[in-house]
Amino acid sequence: MSGISRMMKRLISMLLMITFFLGIGLRSGALEWTINPEEKRFSIAAEQKYPGWKVTWVSWYRAGGQDYYEMTLMRISEGMLQTGAVFAKAEDSIAGNWTVYDNAPVPLSADGEKKANDILDKFVLSPTRYRDAGEFLKANSLIQESATNLLNENEKLVSLQTYSDYLAGVAQNEAGLYSLRIADWNGTDYRKPTATSWEKCISINEVHSTDGYLEIYTSSSEDCLMRGNDGLWRLEVHTPEDSDRYFLTQEGIIDAFTNDYDPYYSNDAFHYGTPSFPIALPELVFAEIPSLEEALSLLDASGWACIKTEGAALRHQPEGEVSAYCFCRVPGRVLDKVNGWTLLQIGSDEFGMNGWLRNEDLAFGADIESVTCSFPSFDRWRMEDTAFATDICQQLNEDFLSMSFWLIGKTPEGDWLALIDGQLIRTVSSELIGTVSPARHWWEDEEIMGLPANDSE
Repeated sequence: MSGISRMMKRLISMLLMITFFLGIGLRSGALEWTINPEEKRFSIAAEQKYPGWKVTWVSWYRAGGQDYYEMTLMRISEGMLQTGAVFAKAEDSIAGNWTVYDNAPVPLSADGEKKANDILDKFVLSPTRYRDAGEFLKANSLIQESATNLLNENEKLVSLQTYSDYLAGVAQNEAGLYSLRIADWNGTDYRKPTATSWEKCISINEVHSTDGYLEIYTSSSEDCLMRGNDGLWRLEVHTPEDSDRYFLTQEGIIDAFTNDYDPYYSNDAFHYGTPSFPIALPELVFAEIPSLEEALSLLDASGWACIKTEGAALRHQPEGEVSAYCFCRVPGRVLDKVNGWTLLQIGSDEFGMNGWLRNEDLAFGADIESVTCSFPSFDRWRMEDTAFATDICQQLNEDFLSMSFWLIGKTPEGDWLALIDGQLIRTVSSELIGTVSPARHWWEDEEIMGLPANDSE
């Protein structure tokens, strides 16, 4: 009896709670109790500004001390489910000073188009909200009625994600294997989809995936693919089973275990060169991606060099004026060799610089691995709100604290020479940098920030 009594008490409590909340809902209008009044005003303003569109999701959030509203709108047009995202500061939400982003539309079958239209026509903001097209299609059992352009015969779509200019989905064949499909949207039509090899398991991590960046899980690892400016999808991060995670960049491979410790103060974790194994779709086979140790053995470092002599002079011309006295392991691409001198490109084509060094001051190719980085460390957080940092952010379109900032040398005038985000070369005053400390290395146990700097000139 005691067990039944406890159960009855729970049921009575639940009924009282339901009655209470239903009362609120009835007093304030059906379903409106679920919506913040400002969110409601924002959604009404959006549907008035964009006739034919339906608001399917609206939310408030705070960032950088500012209040913002974010909203999703959907409509069916020309046989496609179209999705738009709207962002606005709270004070601008009703005035219509909005930032609007369109996602790539999702093709629908004739039956899927009719079903989706019916659902959107009847849709009212409630606890059921759809932030994106994939969520809407999945919740309403419309995945099989959509994005058939990603499929071949006898395949079915099991998941779908939409982004600003591409669709990403997972297809399943009759044998129960899975393949990642990506179709780029050029504004009027879709290119032929890129298909990966068949795997026992492939899924898209929708939380971590964004425009141009997909995080993929397979049966043996977690992989991230990143699309370049040319529309190419390539491996960027790999975490094979029972092996260290590593990053692939335009410069080579980064050991993520080491990089997690000191990516902003040294390049000890960087292995320069070009991978000789497939890293781009569709040639990339997930099951055959090498471990970190194997990947490093397949790295072609020819064409790269680094400084191995502390205080080596970087010059405008052989025997010419000195640009800077550099620290060990400053990396560069070899552009030319003349009579015992080598011309290095340090940084990117657009933002870097070229300089001449004596051959005896350089380690070439695989010999880079034997050189220990000596870049000084410093408190870069103190620079975050300076005009210099703002200028860097605008130039590279990156967050300042997410960039690597390496002090690679000192000019004859006493300013620092910095390599920022592996791309940009800038001179920085000693006053702005402040106190520097000896190089930091992941294998050292003690924290050495704050110790006096060594003069490298």
